[in-house]
Amino acid sequence: MEDPAFTTLTPQRLVMTTSACFYCGAVQAKWTVIEYLFGLNACSSHAAAALRDCRAYMHEKKMVKFSDAYKHPILGSFLKMLKDVLFPVLRSSGDLQEGWSLNTFDTFIMHTDGEWMVPVHRVVNGEETFTKYTPIFNLKLAGIFDASLIDETVFCLIDGIYTKEYETVQIIRLSGVASGVVPEIAGVVEIMYEGQVGRVMVPGGSGSAASQPLVEQAENPC
Repeated sequence: MEDPAFTTLTPQRLVMTTSACFYCGAVQAKWTVIEYLFGLNACSSHAAAALRDCRAYMHEKKMVKFSDAYKHPILGSFLKMLKDVLFPVLRSSGDLQEGWSLNTFDTFIMHTDGEWMVPVHRVVNGEETFTKYTPIFNLKLAGIFDASLIDETVFCLIDGIYTKEYETVQIIRLSGVASGVVPEIAGVVEIMYEGQVGRVMVPGGSGSAASQPLVEQAENPC
């Protein structure tokens, strides 16, 4: 078996993928997921590599999982500061609208439109009426949060909490020995649909040399 340190893969949709380890083909494997049905499948020998590759992917895409953020001393304090609190959010109209809170159904802090943002929603009479991502810096306008913690949070996000994993993956890729290819099951081909990569079974089609059973479409996170 190859050294896990010298194999790196890109996370992908897990629907209709082999149930074996993506790195070495071992039968006993389980998913390491970034989000539902998206990540890598790895055996115990490659579990650390799968986690590293998923974190490197998130660094590249500028996104941080809530579960990782809560473990970080600064990001965790930031999320706990917002949790279970109602606060005003700046709308596109320029108005500060009351009654927003942290949206824990969307579990990523993300960088988009040039800003690090956090998911929020507005619930009226028990029903969610609006969801959006709001710039973290804009939360200072609420006047109820620790401004220095908000600054520290954004600085940490700019530095990146997955930087180590990302740099490791770049070194492996530059070495030229990484496999970089996830094995496909027989008869399955990739397609592009509405800008997203998907997989379909083609009757009589050819896939990987060894046919593997399809992964059950249920979440199996590490």
